[in-house]
Amino acid sequence: MNKNLTITLEEAKKLYTSGNKDIKTLLLSTFTKEELIPFIPTEWNNYVKVNMNGNIFFISKYLVTQKDWFNIMGNNPSHFIGDNRPVETVSYNDIMIFINKLNMFIGKEQYRLPTEKEWQYCAECGSGIKYTANKENAVFGSYSTENIGQKKPNDWELYDMLGNVWEWTDSWYDSSHRVFRGGGWRYTAGDCRSDFRYDCTLDRRRSDIGFRLIKQY
Repeated sequence: MNKNLTITLEEAKKLYTSGNKDIKTLLLSTFTKEELIPFIPTEWNNYVKVNMNGNIFFISKYLVTQKDWFNIMGNNPSHFIGDNRPVETVSYNDIMIFINKLNMFIGKEQYRLPTEKEWQYCAECGSGIKYTANKENAVFGSYSTENIGQKKPNDWELYDMLGNVWEWTDSWYDSSHRVFRGGGWRYTAGDCRSDFRYDCTLDRRRSDIGFRLIKQY
């Protein structure tokens, strides 16, 4: 319980998420922003600035973890449990709820999924040269996910762009399916390629699909 407001921190977090500007200002007079917003992925050293033909954005070096998801959503839907493992078993629709809540915490529309073109551009470090997973840079041919950031990153220091979990994108495959990219833990190296694409319906959940964030201004 906070000594200035007769409200618990958990109650304050819920109010901050759904409250208007005046409520947020009141809460911030008593609680710190770090307390109210447990997960703010704004650390510059965790994002890479990308200029894709004049489209400037920041892409996360890491997949969203189960700890990240729990801090925003209050649950963990993943099959393979571990704070630093990538969150999985989340649908595209689930991720939209997560991103909307995160942007509400921040107070502006700042975070989103990458498009398919943005994802491939970053996976190939802007070179246009296709590359395939190997045991140094990717988790594949395995029985489960692994902690993020354990394999060698690409030349832009982006980790797990291939393997571990597929990554949802914000691009349509057809009228009812979204694209995901990068390959997952159960697949072969040949499936974990920078140019390989797959698709699912927006409500599909699988233990080999997760995501990473883009930060846009």
